[in-house]
Amino acid sequence: MASRRTAAAERGSSPTSAGSSSPTAIRRAAADRSQTIARFCATGTLNDARGLSAGDPQDRLDRAVDELAASRAQLARVGNNLNQIAFALNAHGFLRPAELDAALGLVRRAVSQVDTAAAELVGR
Repeated sequence: MASRRTAAAERGSSPTSAGSSSPTAIRRAAADRSQTIARFCATGTLNDARGLSAGDPQDRLDRAVDELAASRAQLARVGNNLNQIAFALNAHGFLRPAELDAALGLVRRAVSQVDTAAAELVGR
């Protein structure tokens, strides 16, 4: 009987990259949930140990909290950009419309993400 490695080599894959557990699938699934790979794997393992499914309320809550944390970090970066624009306006007496448009676009996107995450929390 062929070893697991030999059988996998004959199929053209490795034992750890077959099917849905491939590193690419894991990376993609983690990105879809806005999670790091480590967080995605840890959450999946804990949910399995708890007997929870991906649609479980605790999983949904965890994902919503992660989304709010990511949005908060993004809003902090945008706030920094707006402070720099305000400083330039006050110091030099002019405003660059392109910078303002970019910062406002980021604000709108971040607020939308926070709204979506908050709606998900309310829906639990």
